[in-house]
Amino acid sequence: MSQGLREIFETHRGRDIFKWEHFFAIYERHCSDFVSNGPSVLEFGVMRGGSLQLWLRYFGEGASIHGVDINPRCKEYEEPGISVHIGDQSDEVFLQEICERHGPFDLVIDDGSHQVEHQKQTLEAIWPFINEGGVYVCEDTHTSYFTRFGGGYRRNGTFIERAKDLVDSLHMWWSGRMSREQTAAWTPYLAAVHFYPACLVLEKTKMEQPNAIWNEGGALKREPAKSLQYSREQDPGG
Repeated sequence: MSQGLREIFETHRGRDIFKWEHFFAIYERHCSDFVSNGPSVLEFGVMRGGSLQLWLRYFGEGASIHGVDINPRCKEYEEPGISVHIGDQSDEVFLQEICERHGPFDLVIDDGSHQVEHQKQTLEAIWPFINEGGVYVCEDTHTSYFTRFGGGYRRNGTFIERAKDLVDSLHMWWSGRMSREQTAAWTPYLAAVHFYPACLVLEKTKMEQPNAIWNEGGALKREPAKSLQYSREQDPGG
């Protein structure tokens, strides 16, 4: 039986790791299916290298772990199964090169600068290079409330405010306002948006237009979401 992520963290004797304590359950919930299945993982923010070792041990043999950091010294943390790429996550050209050379990825973790602009840029650049069934995690989203990271409570342009827009993308099938951008990048591939304290998780899956299914005296009937744009008074409920 494989070890849980929390147990691996607590028994780790390699390089230093920092994680919020409640993150372990989040990763177990959304990423346990990748264990022993050789996932490709991309993490922004190498710090002291321990997190990369944590993922390699957790996901097991065959996993490919890629770290990105702006500090050239982080290159020293490479080892079998772990590659480190030096660059700025706010550099769109660099992000494109990483994705084209090493993607697509099953799991992407943004634990980088925590600047809200960088978080938004990274999400937009990396999302197309995540495999179906993949997961995108942005850690430390609480910085959207800190002015020194470009944040502020309900301030326009923060990462949290951008993430709230993704909730609308989940529901564009019903709104009748699906834009070209949403059609191409978000609504057809965004399966779920999970908000946790200081953490956002997005699940990517090819989505078909939802259908309502009716059982009328044994006769089954389906109606697509776009045809069910009704007011609250018309809502048939359960």
